[in-house]
Amino acid sequence: MTVTAQSLLPDSWDVPPTFRERLGESAGRQRVMRDAGHLLLVLHAPPQPDGDERGGRFFWRCPDGQWRSHNLGSGPASLRTHLEQYAAAVEKWIADAGITDLAGMKLIAEHGQPAKVVRKAAEDSGADLVVIGRSSPGPLGRLRTNSYSIIRESPCAVLSV
Repeated sequence: MTVTAQSLLPDSWDVPPTFRERLGESAGRQRVMRDAGHLLLVLHAPPQPDGDERGGRFFWRCPDGQWRSHNLGSGPASLRTHLEQYAAAVEKWIADAGITDLAGMKLIAEHGQPAKVVRKAAEDSGADLVVIGRSSPGPLGRLRTNSYSIIRESPCAVLSV
């Protein structure tokens, strides 16, 4: 697969030029682009164990409804693989953190500003306690950088470890 220096998308993808122009030279934030019946999902790959950088993953649905991924194959299975890789990363993070008893714990995956998402999840679930990590970056590294706003906005007690 060939990728030009100007674009992160494979040269073989017949996407609207606006996708390549708007994407630029780095994946940046996760987002959706739409143009002329085309859909491009710009997502982050699961973080690597010893890194904070997240590479971009690109999923393109052309107007005929066919899905393509730049590195996970084609069809809806490529999106499923992406989600499964994230689930495996979360499971590894839980195991590495030494959490063995998940009774009473609930994993919630939401998009948005971390403090607002955590606050809403705590309110919706009636949580008595929110536990966040802030001492070292990892798969949930953004919680570290947002720990103080999470603590301020939480409707219940927060344990920051």
